Amino acid sequence: MSSNDPLLKPEVEFHNAQELLRHGWPQLQTRQRSAWTYNVDLIFLVGAPRSGTTWLQAMLACHPAIYTGPEMWFFATFGAAEREFLRPKDRRVSLSEYLSKNDFYQIMAGLFWLSVSALPAPSVTPSYFLEKTTRHCFYANFILSTFTNAQFIHIIREARAVVASMLRASRGCGENWAPERTIDAARK
Repeated sequence: MSSNDPLLKPEVEFHNAQELLRHGWPQLQTRQRSAWTYNVDLIFLVGAPRSGTTWLQAMLACHPAIYTGPEMWFFATFGAAEREFLRPKDRRVSLSEYLSKNDFYQIMAGLFWLSVSALPAPSVTPSYFLEKTTRHCFYANFILSTFTNAQFIHIIREARAVVASMLRASRGCGENWAPERTIDAARK
């Protein structure tokens, strides 16, 4: 896969479906789903930022049966599309007039696996794909509608420790995203 592929660059975050389609669609049109993705079980690792999800991901990634990649933000990116698709309409307009719920979630599953297929092929065929995006805890219903057999690991860290970690991060590696004030960190 080309290093110019925007879906491989962890610094590129797609905050909505329009951004993903505008910047990532040319690569997705020609991409094939990787063979290794057909026989893996999905595990979603979720929790508050600075709760230890990255640490646990790194530990689990050492096991040859588990393959993982950078945070995808997939369901956070397409959450608005799902909300709009499911929103009751007062007249017959919208994508829900063209697709059944099953069709919609199959399309989401296909797009998810095409995105995962941007990763380099694992050296050993894994049994599990671990997707770690902390905010995906807010999209559990969307995930389970898309992948009915998905499993979750939800890390819960004592809240004061999370806030202290966020404040430390704001003065270093997280200066672009971590809150600088205690009240703001507590709200995250």
